[in-house]
Amino acid sequence: MNDLEVLGLVATLPNPLHRRSHLIALTDEGSRRLVASRRLVALRAHQDAGLARLAARLSAEDADATLRVLSALVAHLRGRADSARCG
Repeated sequence: MNDLEVLGLVATLPNPLHRRSHLIALTDEGSRRLVASRRLVALRAHQDAGLARLAARLSAEDADATLRVLSALVAHLRGRADSARCG
């Protein structure tokens, strides 16, 4: 909780019903980030559902070929990124 407070996402408030405890409330920035996070989660769920529909239409052979191509592409891009960092 302390980290969230340091980041300005939550604030501690006095508890009017119990002097020794505090209430935790989202700040305006915390609320904005929560809304943004929920949107990202919804977008990801939508994308995952789309990928699942696509994958359901692929044959096992097509799925294997897709995995091979994507794996090669990732390896190539990682190699380029490593080269860029070193050079």
